[in-house]
Amino acid sequence: MSFLRVALAVLAVATLAYARNLGPGLLPDSSIPQACDGGIQAIIGQLNISLVDIIDDLIGGSSRGLVDQLPSQLVTHLREELEEAKRSPMDEKALKMLKDQIRRGELPDFDMPIFFGEQIDALIEKLKQLLKEILADLTLNMLFRCYDDYGCFTKIGWYSRCRMINQFPDAPREVDVQYKLYTRANLPDPTVGNAQVFRWSEPEKIKESFFNPKKETKILIHGFRQATYENWLWEMGAELLAEGDYNVIVVDWQKGAAGLYAKATANARLVGKDIQNLYGAFGDVYGALKVSASRFHLIGYAMGAHVAGYAGGQGRGIRFLGRITGMDPTDPSFQWTNAYIRLDESDASFVDVIHSDSKGWNEYVHCNHRRAHDLFIDSIRSTCPYRAFECESQEQLEAGECDTSNPKTSARIGMHAVDSKSLLSGRKNVAMFITTGDKNPFCLYHLQFEVAIASNNPIPEEGRMYVRVTNELGSSEEYGLGDHRVGSYDLLTPGKTHRYLVQTDRDWKALNQLEFRWESSNWIGKKYLHIDTIKVTSTDSNTMSRFCLNGSKYQSVKNYNFAPSLECAA
Repeated sequence: MSFLRVALAVLAVATLAYARNLGPGLLPDSSIPQACDGGIQAIIGQLNISLVDIIDDLIGGSSRGLVDQLPSQLVTHLREELEEAKRSPMDEKALKMLKDQIRRGELPDFDMPIFFGEQIDALIEKLKQLLKEILADLTLNMLFRCYDDYGCFTKIGWYSRCRMINQFPDAPREVDVQYKLYTRANLPDPTVGNAQVFRWSEPEKIKESFFNPKKETKILIHGFRQATYENWLWEMGAELLAEGDYNVIVVDWQKGAAGLYAKATANARLVGKDIQNLYGAFGDVYGALKVSASRFHLIGYAMGAHVAGYAGGQGRGIRFLGRITGMDPTDPSFQWTNAYIRLDESDASFVDVIHSDSKGWNEYVHCNHRRAHDLFIDSIRSTCPYRAFECESQEQLEAGECDTSNPKTSARIGMHAVDSKSLLSGRKNVAMFITTGDKNPFCLYHLQFEVAIASNNPIPEEGRMYVRVTNELGSSEEYGLGDHRVGSYDLLTPGKTHRYLVQTDRDWKALNQLEFRWESSNWIGKKYLHIDTIKVTSTDSNTMSRFCLNGSKYQSVKNYNFAPSLECAA
């Protein structure tokens, strides 16, 4: 049996292992990948200057020589952006509105970083001074881009060591976000194409659709260079509607996701705002009191996971959004950035994330072999619980070094992850891992073996143990406990309890019999192992079988059969 390794982060109670909340500062140098070092944020931190000053200096409004201190890659990028601002300035009406806001001491209410705190007043004052300069309009076009019904997008606060290229989103008409609604009255079917299609700005189409505000709503969001014809979207929509009577909405932003990666990361911000507008449109059509954000669940794959985060928006987006599920969130331009740039625990009441690929850079080069969406689809109607366990690492989990028998240190992943919310309430920075099969059905069950070596064992023995379990379902294959590599052995120490985790394709629950043997690494002479107890716990059904051996000795290579005991002697 081969395995797929998966890491889970339940962000409502545990932050992503790689995604610390940076606040206004930077991570320690030792924590940042070398490839991300030397960005514009580092220069800003060293010189105590702002992006406003840098842009002003670049355009020619000052002579402080700040641009000369920037890395050449950033200077090239900023000059390209300057030419773009000259060619495609924002609408005059939007620019006037922005300038009026600044004169009143206000900042755009959408897409602004939340970390400024006391710096807000200083930033507003700096922008007010900027308005007095001859080239103020060009500088503002480098810093902001405003669209009717979407508010303003800014580059202030968006640069970091791992995000040295920032562009503005394309105009809404170019991204052209559309929504495809499926319900039990019009099930997903790629051969028929029976979706009800509308934009947020089309209230009549929304009103005529099958959308029902009383039902839970699942919103599915594809990633970079994907579209709504992706197989996983059809399959997930069909499985969701087979499991429950939902509104299933597929977000079609393929025009915004089809170009270069840097532009897609920018367009993701606008798509997040578009989803906010859709939620507002539902309130307008059906009545705000009848549309509850708590019944909305956004499910995003790769870059679509960050789109979902922008829709939630840490209080700037859909307030009290019920849940976001991120499936293999994209790393480049998002990892090691501030919380408002990526999917974060504050973006919804419950945020769960599945990582099925530790490399994390696949979407950037478009090598799409990650399968978090496959795991999620399989989890929707699976009777297998898809349980992940709190652990320091995947290696420690597979070595049996983690407590997998305690329900308070485990959580479900996939569709039913929210069922574990109460068990983990109030906890943060909890890393959880799961091992799955390499093909559908992916979910595996778990047996934890605890072998207590008797203290009367003369010396530590180097060897490996093998087991086979039996219950009313039949007998299992033989499982090797410990390191699976050829030639590897455990040091079986007197008085020590050794723990091992075994993945199986069924829940064995209570056992009728345990077949046991061990092999010493030393084949010279007869070798014996004294064992006090063997405990076998089915961690998924929380049932335990105890085998009391009371220090009896067992010869290497021989097979033994044990019956379970009700209670062992003290």
